[in-house]
Amino acid sequence: MNVEAQIADLTRRVAALETEAQGQQHYNARIPGMLTELRDDVAILRSHAVGLGQRFDALEAKVTAEIGGLRRDLPCIIAETMREVLREEK
Repeated sequence: MNVEAQIADLTRRVAALETEAQGQQHYNARIPGMLTELRDDVAILRSHAVGLGQRFDALEAKVTAEIGGLRRDLPCIIAETMREVLREEK
């Protein structure tokens, strides 16, 4: 390869590297803003998760209370139903 061709090749490669470096610098400049947006999004998601957790806990407590009430009342419900069935058969 002659010297002129080598210089032309090196010039082309340096220009490509400079272009790539400028693109990387532009991307690097955007990273702090992107991180801020992500931080804000994560904060919102966390608050929603906490809210959903609280709603789930409340729902679970309600269901547990309903099941407890049903367990407590079920023998009386069955007894009353059986009395009605026996009355109807007479």
